[in-house]
Amino acid sequence: MLSVAMIFLWLNYEMKRQIPYHGWCFVCGNENPHSIGLTWFLEDGILTSEFILNESQQGPPNHAHGGASAAILDEAMGLVVWAAGHKVAAGNLEINNQKSLPLT
Repeated sequence: MLSVAMIFLWLNYEMKRQIPYHGWCFVCGNENPHSIGLTWFLEDGILTSEFILNESQQGPPNHAHGGASAAILDEAMGLVVWAAGHKVAAGNLEINNQKSLPLT
């Protein structure tokens, strides 16, 4: 069985716009056969996603690649700021992993 991870982001403002659909997005694109395949849900100001990482996102044996984890976090943060009307991209993203994310 593969790991299931979940992201919750509390939005302390009302999200008025959704990010336009990106068919070839590396993280959430459903037209991209290499996409991680995230789908985002917004309800009552809470942004969530459930996803399963598989062998195509593997780094160390049986663990997620740090770049896949970083891409998911970058997408989540980007979704929030874009939805708030700020068309920006991360200039720098630094992540200190405490523990690797197992695939099994």
